Amino acid sequence: MLGAFGKNIQAGDGSFIGETFGWVGQGVASGFNELLRPLIMSFVPGSAGYDISSGMMDLFGDFSNEILGDLFKPDRQKILNLLQNRHQGSRHSMGIQPDSVDDMLNDISQEMNSDIGDINLENLSHYFFRLTIDSQFIPYQNDIDLFLQNQGLYDEISPADFTFLTTIEDQNALFEELKSYEYIIWNDNFSRWVVNYDFDLPEGNFFFTLPYASDFRSYQAEVDGFLQSMGLYDDISPESFTFLDSPNEQTSLFNELKQLNYISYNTN
Repeated sequence: MLGAFGKNIQAGDGSFIGETFGWVGQGVASGFNELLRPLIMSFVPGSAGYDISSGMMDLFGDFSNEILGDLFKPDRQKILNLLQNRHQGSRHSMGIQPDSVDDMLNDISQEMNSDIGDINLENLSHYFFRLTIDSQFIPYQNDIDLFLQNQGLYDEISPADFTFLTTIEDQNALFEELKSYEYIIWNDNFSRWVVNYDFDLPEGNFFFTLPYASDFRSYQAEVDGFLQSMGLYDDISPESFTFLDSPNEQTSLFNELKQLNYISYNTN
């Protein structure tokens, strides 16, 4: 290799060094020969350099196997093909189709979008108030879900409440989108926009259903059974809810049932 290098840069062969330096080209070649030969020879089999480099490669291999286990299996042929493609102009197939750069990037982009879509669908399944996958407000899914779930029963909602959005246009657009999902509905009794908790009814055949926002959803069966057992005009008080231990909880349920018009005051 060094001999070929020295021969190729002699004067008159058309090389840059040969043409530029003329008669000193051979001297330059000889200098490189004397400089590089000991370095290269120090790494041939049987030399100290070879032993050190081989030991380092073995150590690296042991380390890689320890960290990556059986996954660390480099494809020697693919590496060779890649080097030949890069440095020798070869066109070995690297197992990626199609061959054109643009088509390859398009395929990769489509696969990435597909993967991201699957990830988004999986993440959305953990929310109650889920947006569609193509919604422009997908990055705010968590904020939207938390906001709606934190709304009290029949609390008024307006676009300005979406403080996690910075522009009025976005706030209005989100408000309209949530209305299209029927997550927000107009309540005639209170004349305001409120969260629609009735689209997620509890499992089971209940007549007096509690909305999603109710703190007493876990007592749905007890509440429904109690109210259906009441006779016409039977007196009801917070203390009637004996399935609740706390007087505060009994009072809260009593007030909620009044809001739902499940119980009402009879003036007669």
